[in-house]
Amino acid sequence: GTNSTFKGDLKSKANVRIDGTFEGSIDIDGNIMVGETAKIVADIHARNMRIAGAIRGNITGNKIELLRT
Repeated sequence: GTNSTFKGDLKSKANVRIDGTFEGSIDIDGNIMVGETAKIVADIHARNMRIAGAIRGNITGNKIELLRT
């Protein structure tokens, strides 16, 4: 959620949406949606990404979509 804060390593085989603050690393076998209110400091690896929020780090994936915000 928007007011959530998380530090550490996030690994998932499913789809993930992040709207809060995250610091660490993210490894997703599915898709990730970075919401408008998200502030992420992490390296992200996912199959597909939709990014509307702020990311500081390296991102890798098959398809990366930067949204208007």
